Parts: sequence; structure tokens; C-alpha cells
Amino acid sequence: MRQLFFITFLMVLTSCGKQKSVLLPEIQNAKITEIFDVSPAYLFYDETKPDSLELIRGNLIISTNWMVNIDKRLKLKQVIPSIMML
Repeated sequence: MRQLFFITFLMVLTSCGKQKSVLLPEIQNAKITEIFDVSPAYLFYDETKPDSLELIRGNLIISTNWMVNIDKRLKLKQVIPSIMML
């Protein structure tokens, strides 16, 4: 029983270390300052593979507005097929 608990504990510790960063472009003169009722979708740039992206759709709720956060290192020709899929 102790071994099972120890193995489970180690698996939880190692699975939590996957942090990703997204570089978002900044807008200087934004007229919209607050957004309500939003489900965020993230398009991450994958540094390990050339010209690849990763779409995180786990937070999307159909009945809310979607805010797609796109990493600024991605090219438009990479992003459009993923957005059309949504």
C-alpha cells in the first residue's frame, strides 16, 4: 500500500512541471478594458518542432465568447487552419 501511494505521489509531482509560455502582442491604445463571459483558447508555439503549434481547447465552453490567445511567434498561415477548426 505504501509503495502504491509513493508511486502515485511521484507521478503527481512529475506531471505538474509542464509549464508553457506564450508571448502575446501588446496593444497600445485599447478601447476595451474588461471582458466578461469568456472562454480562453491558447495557441502555443512549440519550440521543440519547427513550424508547429499546439492548440489548448480544454477551457472552451460553447455558450460563452471565445478569446483566442495566439503566440506572436506564430505565422498567420499556421494559425488560420486551427482557428477555422474551432
